[in-house]
Amino acid sequence: LIVDDTLQNIQLMTDMLSKNGYSVTAAPDGPTALMIAGNEPPDLILLDIRMPDMDGYEVCTRLKSDAKTHNIPIVFLSALDDLQDKIKGFSVGGADYITKPFQDEEVLARVNSAISLRRMQRQLEEQNILLEKEIVERRKAEEALKKVNDELEIRVRERTEELLKAKNAAEAASRAKTAFLGNISHEFRTPLNPIIGMADVLLGSSKPGSDEHQYLKCISVSGRQLLGIVENLIELSRIEAEGIQPQIEPVQLMPFLRSAATNLSYNAKPKGLKVRYEIDSAIPDIIDSDSDLLLSILDRLGNNAVKFTEKGEIILSVRKVSEVDGSPALQWAVKDTGAGIPADRLKHIFEDFTQADSSPSRRYSGMGLGLTTVRRIVSHLGGRIWAESYEGKGSTFYFTLPFHGRGSE
Repeated sequence: LIVDDTLQNIQLMTDMLSKNGYSVTAAPDGPTALMIAGNEPPDLILLDIRMPDMDGYEVCTRLKSDAKTHNIPIVFLSALDDLQDKIKGFSVGGADYITKPFQDEEVLARVNSAISLRRMQRQLEEQNILLEKEIVERRKAEEALKKVNDELEIRVRERTEELLKAKNAAEAASRAKTAFLGNISHEFRTPLNPIIGMADVLLGSSKPGSDEHQYLKCISVSGRQLLGIVENLIELSRIEAEGIQPQIEPVQLMPFLRSAATNLSYNAKPKGLKVRYEIDSAIPDIIDSDSDLLLSILDRLGNNAVKFTEKGEIILSVRKVSEVDGSPALQWAVKDTGAGIPADRLKHIFEDFTQADSSPSRRYSGMGLGLTTVRRIVSHLGGRIWAESYEGKGSTFYFTLPFHGRGSE
């Protein structure tokens, strides 16, 4: 936009700028210039200072006060070459100052420079708008993410509190169950011991083969079976309540296993079962273990074997093996020639209250706690337990414990 009250000046600059590819609009006075600039803002305004009614300074001031035209660069055209005039032009918002009479080359150079600056300014403004938009969107995303995180934290906290309450409730229920089992087991054991003792005394003085002898024998056997169940309940409740703290000490292997076999023979003898033991020659004479817990495992597995075996033998054995990770271990085994365990029951045999014989016509009593107790003791000793069984041929229960040998002496 060229603003000049001299038509000749407008014509000269219009011709020169048009030849150089610019689209030119002209205004003969200030009010017309303000109207044109307001309706269709140009990229650049060449503004004469000396004009009637409204001089160039006033026009520039009004253009700069309007948000729509505020950023349009203004180049003053004037015959005034005084320094104060130039300072005033720049102070009201002028971008450049050309003194009349002007040279075409100078005007063109200053116009090109102002237009380039204006284009760069627009690009910068556009980039700023995009950047501001991106910042706003990012803030919205951050706020949304923060809201989601806050909600997630609340849910996690609530879920954690629920799990903690459930855990505390489960532990309380477990303690109550353990206390109940322990108390009721003690209550059962207290009268059982004198019943079994008196039955054995009377059995010794009764006549073999008589009805009285058979009745007393039935009382003694049944009492011992019930006592075994009670002992399992007591042991299981103790493990649940207190855990197991193994007392590792030197154990002479041969005397220990001989004693375990002898103890088992007392229960196996009435059924005519043989009990023997085998020791791997690669095992030292003395090992480090908890003899009480180890004996408890063998007793329970051995008595379980006696219960399910009607004829044949029970074999206690131990041999040195390597675990999957290469660490040395002792593999203990209790083998019988009994009824065997159905395949569908075998995989559940170590679960609580699981019995090998679950048929309606069960021949063998028990609550399914003996093997559960054994599994927990073995686990506390750092070992593992499993079983192999074939119906009609017998079962073998294996368990491994970490091997700590002292060498042959």
